[in-house]
Amino acid sequence: MKTVEQITFSSKVSPLIIIATVIVSFLFIIPFSCNFEKKLVAKTKAIPDKVDFNLHIKPILSDRCFKCHGPDAASREAGLRLDTEEGAFAALGETEEEKHYAIIAGDVENSTLIQRIYSEDPAEIMPTPESNLTVSEYEKTVLKKWVAQGAEWKEHWSFLPIEEPEIPKVEGAKSTQPIDLFILKELQNQGLKSVGQAKKEHLIRRVTFSLTGLPPTIAEIDAFLQDNNPDAYERVVDRLLTSDAYAENMTASWLDIARYADSHGYQDDLERVMFPWRDWVIHAFKKNMPYDEFVTWQLAGDLLPNATKEQIIATGFNRNHKITQEGGVIPEEYRVEYVSDRTQTFATAFLGLTYECAKCHDHKYDAIAQKDYFSLFSFFNNVPEKGLIDYGEIPEPYVTLSKEEIAETLTFINNADTLEEIKLMVMQEMSEPRQAHILARGAYDKPTTPVDPDMPKSIMEFSGKYRQDRLGLADWLFSTNNPLTARVTVNRLWQQCFGKGIVATPDDFGNQGALPTHPELLDWLAIELTDNAWDLKYILKKIVLSDTYKQSAKVTEELLEIDPANNYLARAPRLRLPAEMIRDHALAISGLLDKTIGGPSVKPYQPDGLWAETIGGGGGSLSKYVLDKGSKIYRRSIYTFWKRTVPPPSMMIFDAVSRDICSAKRPTTGTPLQALVMLNDPQIIEAARVLAYQTIEEKETEKERIAAMFRLATSREIKTDELENLLAFFEGEKLRFDTKPEAAKSLLSIGQYPIKELLSESEIAAYTMVASAIFNLDETITRG
Repeated sequence: MKTVEQITFSSKVSPLIIIATVIVSFLFIIPFSCNFEKKLVAKTKAIPDKVDFNLHIKPILSDRCFKCHGPDAASREAGLRLDTEEGAFAALGETEEEKHYAIIAGDVENSTLIQRIYSEDPAEIMPTPESNLTVSEYEKTVLKKWVAQGAEWKEHWSFLPIEEPEIPKVEGAKSTQPIDLFILKELQNQGLKSVGQAKKEHLIRRVTFSLTGLPPTIAEIDAFLQDNNPDAYERVVDRLLTSDAYAENMTASWLDIARYADSHGYQDDLERVMFPWRDWVIHAFKKNMPYDEFVTWQLAGDLLPNATKEQIIATGFNRNHKITQEGGVIPEEYRVEYVSDRTQTFATAFLGLTYECAKCHDHKYDAIAQKDYFSLFSFFNNVPEKGLIDYGEIPEPYVTLSKEEIAETLTFINNADTLEEIKLMVMQEMSEPRQAHILARGAYDKPTTPVDPDMPKSIMEFSGKYRQDRLGLADWLFSTNNPLTARVTVNRLWQQCFGKGIVATPDDFGNQGALPTHPELLDWLAIELTDNAWDLKYILKKIVLSDTYKQSAKVTEELLEIDPANNYLARAPRLRLPAEMIRDHALAISGLLDKTIGGPSVKPYQPDGLWAETIGGGGGSLSKYVLDKGSKIYRRSIYTFWKRTVPPPSMMIFDAVSRDICSAKRPTTGTPLQALVMLNDPQIIEAARVLAYQTIEEKETEKERIAAMFRLATSREIKTDELENLLAFFEGEKLRFDTKPEAAKSLLSIGQYPIKELLSESEIAAYTMVASAIFNLDETITRG
């Protein structure tokens, strides 16, 4: 496979090459928020007038104290428990003479906690020197003031009932939308102001990527720019929300949650067929299935009365975990791992809690006992499955989908390969439930106390109110009294639009997770979701129609100093596109994108021999990567074949997750490898060549062609100096290719798309290099 690295470059380097090289190199090394040569002034935290337990005290206790004085009874020291009100205010000491209290409301002098954090005696000070933990002067002052103010205790914020907050009144506010009023109120509290609204071409680009994962077309941009009606933007949003691309984009995020893959994982990593479940997810998002129904079908569709084939297919969600066929393993050990995977997926996806921390012992920070872990485990323990399957065996239980059923009733499945039948892994309940036990240290072969299906009372009562199966669990999850489900859901939707949730840790709403930046807004959105029948499109529309979402991404020195992380949203975030969108963007603007919906996964370009080099023998049909031909390689990235042991390398370099486990948020990194992908990936180079063909055919002059490529990539008109630089770059590249025709031929041969002889090879190669440079611009791969 030829790459740009194989082409010899001219010694005459244009200014654009220098600029582009610097941008590309440093773009991926330095985070976007740090691309400013400014030393930020550290501001001293102000002591709050009224100290709030959840906002100010709980984070200190959780970080500094819970390890030794928290929920885990096995590691608790000195009989002091600081994660519960009863424990925190309980008497300490073995005798009446030794009697003392860690916290005495209103009495700073006699509260042992205050004495210990201020002590200078290594034998007395808390946290202990060996813990390598310290309490800052600010934290000491806040703790002291809280005790002095009466030490008011509150339950953890995310476990408190969701109560409708009062919508703030903001003097001078132009918007009446509650989202904006909550944001503006906090901006006022921080002494900040909004930077104002984004330009229309920036806005349509942003919202199109947010909702569909694709760029807007030039026709869509022009129509929006020319539409001066007050509801022009809302009509754009409505169009996007009803598109197939919206359903695919929502599915892309759900695949991370569901840990979807096309192979089993583990050593031989054989192929599995799960694409009908993915097709169902696209279908569900397309018809805007209410979220409570969408999740209930996936958790327990097989347990619904007179369950349909479609409802059973939906339960494939809980069979997306890894499965082994490796000889020599202990089947029961792996069966327990499968149940644990489903347990942890449920807790991460729907509760936003780190349940896995309680598998081996009581959770050290949250009120989740080991018993609670295995009580949840019990719901998923009744699947008649084997821990070890035979080589090539389809894991039971599965449902058989015939070619006729797909054609007649299951029409949402794209049986592109016209298979006579498809065997899809699904959920099924055993006729006699399997007894679950607490496993000592989480070990499969050390069962102790029997447990039944149940959920922690600290979240919401389960026992005696719901069926003791997965359907009962789903009913509990979507009870209007459940404090977590709606909060976790709207937080992920906010994250989709702003890059970061109101709670920055979408997988941890517990004590060690981030506090909500706007707790009242989070609860208002949660109530809006439940009051509107769990309608995800309704919430997304509310968010993207807000003035907060429509702000410019302009950064001022004041904002960098006061709010460098943009927690208070005085501006729009500037976000690098995720892996799928970067590739799909290139395919879309070049005209290569195949918009076929659903169907079996496809195998686009990846480095030759990668699978063969990484397998340890075996591998069956996946022992060697066989590149697809024709339009298949231009499908959207959600259809790219996902081999767990060797995920798509270009996507992994751009922070896609491995899908070994449920993931609620991807990291965002910047590495030189990302620049190398953009410069050398055959898909990007081929897209650049085809984009060049497109503009050569549609435009007459060099200026028009380069301007058209730039606008397709960035969604805005090119500036005069930008055009001059790119024209100079084009002329330099044309001269180089005139003198080195073999380099032009090598470049144009990359990819399967047929070569077009529209101009001389050197001219087409030069246009291709211009398109490649544009693809590598920071602005091209950014949604800002």
